[in-house]
Parts: sequence; structure tokens; C-alpha cells
Amino acid sequence: MKESLLHEHGGQRTFALVLSAGDEAMNAIVAFAREHQLRATQFTAIGAFSRVVVAYFDWTTKEYRNIPIEEQVEVISLIGDITLDGGRHKVHAHVVVGKSDATAHGGHLIEGYVRPTLEILLTETPAYLIRRLDPQSGLALIDP
Repeated sequence: MKESLLHEHGGQRTFALVLSAGDEAMNAIVAFAREHQLRATQFTAIGAFSRVVVAYFDWTTKEYRNIPIEEQVEVISLIGDITLDGGRHKVHAHVVVGKSDATAHGGHLIEGYVRPTLEILLTETPAYLIRRLDPQSGLALIDP
């Protein structure tokens, strides 16, 4: 994993984080957020995974249904945010991946194993974003 602080001014910071083959994306992003004490942060990324698990939120059961994709895929789009939830860093990310037959699949990113790289740009704003439990969905949603 390589990282660089690209810009810092008035409480706003922009980082580049580049993951290498074998890194697990969600764990790496959480570790980076803890290390740099990120608060209200948005990120985008492109790259590829050797395998990935996406999830679909089933409104009826209020549970995520994991969908493993056990093949090399291109990360067409990965977007997300990092917030604080009970003082802990929470990463919420959505991903669209492309298979070799040009079909696309997507959902909440649960885990993704990088191969060969994942290039992430993160921008932190000076304000905090906090998640609070939403009783209707049972999810911790951003409460600005």
C-alpha cells in the first residue's frame, strides 16, 4: 500500500491511496481512516479485483444478502464515504465491477481482493459526519 497527502488547506485534506495485489480493499480503507483520523470523507476508486463480495440490502428482511464474484473483474466505479459511528470509522461503499464478458455487477462492497491495483482518491472535509440508527430501516444512516 502506498499513500500520499496531495493537498491540505483549511481543514480539507486530499489523499491518494494505492493498494497492491492481495490487499483487501475495505480493511485497507478502514485502517487508513483510523491512522489518519479521517472524519467526513468521500472517496472514488478504479482498479481491479481478483475476487469480490458485493451485497444487496433486502428491505423486507432488513439484511444484506452477500453475492460473491469469484473471478477477476475490473472496478468500473467505486464510490463511498467514511464517517464516524459511535466513535468508530465506518466505510460505506458501492461498487460496479465488469466481468470479462462485459457484464456489470454491483452493490455494497463487502470485500474486494486487489489484483493488480486499486487507485483511491479520498477527500476529507473539515466537518464531521456521524451515523445514527434509523429505526425504519435498522441501518446506521448519516445524520448531518
